[in-house]
Amino acid sequence: MGITLNLEKGIVLDLTKEFGKLTKLHLGLGWDTEMDLDAFAIMFDKDGKFLDTVSFKNLSSLGVSLSGDNRTGEGDGDDETIYVHLDRLSSEVVKISLFANIYSAGRRTFNQVEGSFIRLINPETNEELAKYSLKDSSRNYNAFYFADLTVNDGHLNFEVIGEGLNGSISEIEREMKRRNSGEPTPQAPQSPQKKKRWFW
Repeated sequence: MGITLNLEKGIVLDLTKEFGKLTKLHLGLGWDTEMDLDAFAIMFDKDGKFLDTVSFKNLSSLGVSLSGDNRTGEGDGDDETIYVHLDRLSSEVVKISLFANIYSAGRRTFNQVEGSFIRLINPETNEELAKYSLKDSSRNYNAFYFADLTVNDGHLNFEVIGEGLNGSISEIEREMKRRNSGEPTPQAPQSPQKKKRWFW
């Protein structure tokens, strides 16, 4: 068993260089709080075109699948796992973006979630390759963008994004479609400027 690489925000890990050719990769997400969080993965092609989302509503697509929906967060270890079947991954898939969001009712944020992490496992050896733990002191968001897994002619890179977001799965999907298409960020409408009055 090798030593787990502890990752930080902004790190890009060359998985192929570090671990050789992988045919399968498990991305385990976990949290210590008894709350309903949902892991999901959004897939894009080489041009940034949206392909599909794997979530509790759609458990398998294009060689990526989800273990299921853990509604309580109970138990040790991974609460939900995203399986990337690299040996049968669609040739269209170039980027897999990995997220979790809070589905529990009420105004919940990651400030109420302890011990959130994502870890990479080689299922053929059951070896934990790398792990990223959420350590932000202020987490006033209900969703988290953990990382991007990119695939280029069988070469794998894992980039830690570490970005808090707000919104449902469908709202985050729309935002990621916009980002990957290169569209500019929508500007919030501004109140019309009142004309200054000069008094003499």
